[in-house]
Amino acid sequence: MQLTLEQQKLVEDNHNLIYSFLNSHGLSIDDYYDVAAIGLCQAAALFDASKGLKFSTYAYTAMRNEVLKETRKDKAIKNGGGAITVSLQEPTTQDDEPLTIGDGIPASYGNPDDAIAVDCAVDNINKLCPKHREIMKLFISGYKQGEIADIIGTSQANVSRIICKCRKDIA
Repeated sequence: MQLTLEQQKLVEDNHNLIYSFLNSHGLSIDDYYDVAAIGLCQAAALFDASKGLKFSTYAYTAMRNEVLKETRKDKAIKNGGGAITVSLQEPTTQDDEPLTIGDGIPASYGNPDDAIAVDCAVDNINKLCPKHREIMKLFISGYKQGEIADIIGTSQANVSRIICKCRKDIA
Protein backbone atom coordinates (compact mmCIF):
# COMPACT_ATOMS: atom_id res chain seq x y z
CA MET A 1 0.00 0.00 0.00
CA GLN A 2 1.43 3.34 -1.05
CA LEU A 3 0.56 6.31 1.11
CA THR A 4 0.47 9.85 -0.21
CA LEU A 5 2.59 12.48 1.52
CA GLU A 6 -0.52 13.73 3.33
CA GLN A 7 -1.33 10.20 4.53
CA GLN A 8 2.28 9.66 5.63
CA LYS A 9 2.14 12.87 7.65
CA LEU A 10 -1.11 11.70 9.26
CA VAL A 11 0.60 8.44 10.30
CA GLU A 12 3.67 10.28 11.64
CA ASP A 13 1.55 12.79 13.58
CA ASN A 14 -0.51 9.98 15.14
CA HIS A 15 2.26 7.42 15.68
CA ASN A 16 1.67 7.45 19.46
CA LEU A 17 -1.81 6.01 18.85
CA ILE A 18 -0.09 2.64 18.35
CA TYR A 19 1.32 2.69 21.89
CA SER A 20 -1.94 4.01 23.32
CA PHE A 21 -3.94 1.30 21.56
CA LEU A 22 -1.63 -1.53 22.61
CA ASN A 23 -1.48 -0.35 26.24
CA SER A 24 -5.25 0.14 26.49
CA HIS A 25 -5.84 -3.40 25.19
CA GLY A 26 -3.09 -5.01 27.29
CA LEU A 27 -1.15 -6.16 24.24
CA SER A 28 2.61 -6.65 24.07
CA ILE A 29 4.38 -3.93 22.13
CA ASP A 30 6.98 -6.46 20.97
CA ASP A 31 4.35 -8.84 19.61
CA TYR A 32 1.77 -6.46 18.15
CA TYR A 33 3.52 -3.19 17.24
CA ASP A 34 3.90 -4.11 13.56
CA VAL A 35 0.30 -5.35 13.30
CA ALA A 36 -1.04 -2.16 14.88
CA ALA A 37 1.22 -0.07 12.62
CA ILE A 38 -0.32 -1.75 9.57
CA GLY A 39 -3.75 -0.88 10.94
CA LEU A 40 -2.69 2.73 11.46
CA CYS A 41 -1.41 2.96 7.87
CA GLN A 42 -4.63 1.43 6.54
CA ALA A 43 -6.63 3.92 8.59
CA ALA A 44 -4.62 6.80 7.12
CA ALA A 45 -5.12 5.47 3.60
CA LEU A 46 -8.89 5.09 3.97
CA PHE A 47 -9.77 7.94 6.35
CA ASP A 48 -12.31 10.46 5.10
CA ALA A 49 -12.52 13.53 7.37
CA SER A 50 -15.73 14.67 5.66
CA LYS A 51 -17.65 11.85 7.38
CA GLY A 52 -17.27 13.55 10.74
CA LEU A 53 -15.17 10.90 12.50
CA LYS A 54 -12.08 11.62 14.52
CA PHE A 55 -9.00 10.01 13.04
CA SER A 56 -8.06 8.43 16.37
CA THR A 57 -11.41 6.63 16.58
CA TYR A 58 -11.07 5.37 13.02
CA ALA A 59 -7.44 4.33 13.61
CA TYR A 60 -8.32 2.42 16.80
CA THR A 61 -10.93 0.44 14.85
CA ALA A 62 -8.49 -0.32 12.04
CA MET A 63 -5.76 -1.41 14.49
CA ARG A 64 -8.26 -3.57 16.40
CA ASN A 65 -9.33 -5.27 13.15
CA GLU A 66 -5.71 -5.98 12.21
CA VAL A 67 -4.95 -7.44 15.65
CA LEU A 68 -8.08 -9.62 15.50
CA LYS A 69 -7.15 -10.84 12.02
CA GLU A 70 -3.64 -11.71 13.22
CA THR A 71 -4.88 -13.55 16.32
CA ARG A 72 -7.37 -15.55 14.23
CA LYS A 73 -4.58 -16.49 11.84
CA ASP A 74 -2.30 -17.52 14.73
CA LYS A 75 -5.08 -19.57 16.31
CA ALA A 76 -5.79 -21.35 13.00
CA ILE A 77 -2.12 -22.23 12.61
CA LYS A 78 -1.94 -23.55 16.18
CA ASN A 79 -5.04 -25.67 15.53
CA GLY A 80 -3.49 -27.14 12.39
CA GLY A 81 -5.30 -24.97 9.84
CA GLY A 82 -3.15 -24.18 6.88
CA ALA A 83 -0.27 -26.30 8.18
CA ILE A 84 -0.82 -29.22 5.81
CA THR A 85 -1.23 -28.80 2.08
CA VAL A 86 -1.59 -31.04 -0.92
CA SER A 87 0.13 -30.08 -4.12
CA LEU A 88 -0.75 -31.14 -7.63
CA GLN A 89 2.88 -32.26 -7.78
CA GLU A 90 2.58 -34.59 -4.74
CA PRO A 91 3.83 -38.02 -5.79
CA THR A 92 1.57 -41.04 -5.73
CA THR A 93 1.53 -44.34 -7.59
CA GLN A 94 -0.92 -46.41 -9.57
CA ASP A 95 -0.01 -49.93 -10.60
CA ASP A 96 3.56 -49.18 -9.48
CA GLU A 97 3.73 -46.27 -11.96
CA PRO A 98 4.93 -42.98 -10.49
CA LEU A 99 2.29 -40.26 -10.84
CA THR A 100 1.36 -36.97 -9.28
CA ILE A 101 -2.03 -35.83 -8.00
CA GLY A 102 -2.22 -33.48 -10.98
CA ASP A 103 -1.95 -36.45 -13.35
CA GLY A 104 -5.19 -37.83 -11.93
CA ILE A 105 -7.23 -34.66 -12.39
CA PRO A 106 -8.48 -34.26 -15.94
CA ALA A 107 -8.31 -30.66 -17.03
CA SER A 108 -8.31 -28.97 -20.36
CA TYR A 109 -5.47 -26.48 -20.22
CA GLY A 110 -7.03 -24.58 -23.12
CA ASN A 111 -10.02 -23.68 -20.94
CA PRO A 112 -9.17 -21.31 -18.04
CA ASP A 113 -12.39 -22.26 -16.23
CA ASP A 114 -11.17 -25.87 -15.93
CA ALA A 115 -7.82 -24.73 -14.50
CA ILE A 116 -9.64 -22.53 -11.97
CA ALA A 117 -11.91 -25.45 -11.01
CA VAL A 118 -8.86 -27.67 -10.44
CA ASP A 119 -7.20 -25.00 -8.28
CA CYS A 120 -10.39 -24.63 -6.23
CA ALA A 121 -10.68 -28.40 -5.82
CA VAL A 122 -7.06 -28.67 -4.63
CA ASP A 123 -7.60 -25.81 -2.16
CA ASN A 124 -10.69 -27.56 -0.80
CA ILE A 125 -8.90 -30.93 -0.59
CA ASN A 126 -6.25 -29.21 1.54
CA LYS A 127 -8.96 -28.33 4.06
CA LEU A 128 -9.96 -31.96 4.61
CA CYS A 129 -8.76 -33.95 7.60
CA PRO A 130 -5.66 -36.09 6.90
CA LYS A 131 -7.58 -39.38 6.55
CA HIS A 132 -10.14 -37.91 4.13
CA ARG A 133 -7.38 -36.12 2.21
CA GLU A 134 -5.51 -39.44 1.77
CA ILE A 135 -8.69 -41.18 0.57
CA MET A 136 -9.37 -38.40 -1.95
CA LYS A 137 -5.74 -38.47 -3.09
CA LEU A 138 -6.02 -42.19 -3.81
CA PHE A 139 -9.44 -41.77 -5.44
CA ILE A 140 -8.21 -38.97 -7.71
CA SER A 141 -5.22 -41.14 -8.58
CA GLY A 142 -7.60 -43.76 -9.98
CA TYR A 143 -7.80 -46.35 -7.21
CA LYS A 144 -11.11 -48.20 -6.83
CA GLN A 145 -13.03 -47.88 -3.57
CA GLY A 146 -12.22 -51.46 -2.58
CA GLU A 147 -8.50 -50.89 -3.17
CA ILE A 148 -8.61 -47.68 -1.12
CA ALA A 149 -10.38 -49.55 1.68
CA ASP A 150 -7.59 -52.15 1.73
CA ILE A 151 -4.86 -49.48 1.74
CA ILE A 152 -6.51 -47.37 4.45
CA GLY A 153 -7.71 -50.33 6.51
CA THR A 154 -11.45 -49.67 6.48
CA SER A 155 -14.52 -50.95 4.66
CA GLN A 156 -15.44 -50.14 1.08
CA ALA A 157 -18.77 -48.73 2.31
CA ASN A 158 -16.92 -46.32 4.62
CA VAL A 159 -14.68 -45.21 1.74
CA SER A 160 -17.75 -44.63 -0.42
CA ARG A 161 -19.41 -42.57 2.32
CA ILE A 162 -16.27 -40.47 2.81
CA ILE A 163 -15.86 -39.85 -0.93
CA CYS A 164 -19.50 -38.72 -1.21
CA LYS A 165 -19.10 -36.42 1.80
CA CYS A 166 -15.84 -34.99 0.46
CA ARG A 167 -17.34 -34.38 -2.97
CA LYS A 168 -20.08 -32.32 -1.34
CA ASP A 169 -17.54 -30.44 0.79
CA ILE A 170 -15.26 -29.78 -2.18
CA ALA A 171 -18.01 -28.67 -4.57
